[in-house]
Amino acid sequence: MLGLKICIVNSAKSGIFIVVEFFLNKGVLNQMDFLLYVLFSSLEYLAIFALMFALFRFEYKFYHNSVLFICAVLSFVTYSLRYGFEQAYLGPIANLLLIFAFLYYIFQIQIFYSGIMAVTGYLAYIIIQIIIFIVLDTTGILNVRGIEPNTLEGYILQLSSTAVAMATTYFIKRKNYGFAYVPHGQRAFVLYKGLNKLFLYLIILGAILVSIMLYFNTDENRVVLVIMTALLIVIFTVIIYLSIRKEYSHD
Repeated sequence: MLGLKICIVNSAKSGIFIVVEFFLNKGVLNQMDFLLYVLFSSLEYLAIFALMFALFRFEYKFYHNSVLFICAVLSFVTYSLRYGFEQAYLGPIANLLLIFAFLYYIFQIQIFYSGIMAVTGYLAYIIIQIIIFIVLDTTGILNVRGIEPNTLEGYILQLSSTAVAMATTYFIKRKNYGFAYVPHGQRAFVLYKGLNKLFLYLIILGAILVSIMLYFNTDENRVVLVIMTALLIVIFTVIIYLSIRKEYSHD
């Protein structure tokens, strides 16, 4: 598996360099905009991994090199889809799937638990960012309606979300909260019944809901945004509730 991990990392590096060079030659990428986009997006993905590892009691210090590389890859993928291929709506779901794949292939987490960690961490960050978005928009602190990346408003929203996510991570670790039921290793046996079946349904439902929400750009419709956010909070809350039950069960 170490050989596969090295192969994946090297392939990702080569692919990034080739595509970046292609876009630069076509004039699609502005170097400074690209660097700023990758920087601020990488901070967001770093916050997602920090939340994820804190919630499931993984020690970040053992994975920081891999996480930093993965965050850069995820930022590049989002930028390419948004500006290179003009398919911005595919970015969030593509990166959710990539986080899932990286957890499985790079961090060697069993596929079922990779799904739980990816969706839970992603939902946690999205909920934090949407709440901050609504607060900033409602109070008039910033005009964030129809917000776009690589703008001052976008940077403030990204930094605010990252700061709150990191503070939440610190609180979780400080209070020794989180769950330890995720095994380290891909060979863990999972029986898809009881709690595990419910987890599977919630993972799929959460991924679908996030995809629908971001595909239709619900930030431009306040009512729809609030409804979708409420549904995400319900799904996240149920996942946390099931995680508490699973922590003390043998299912």
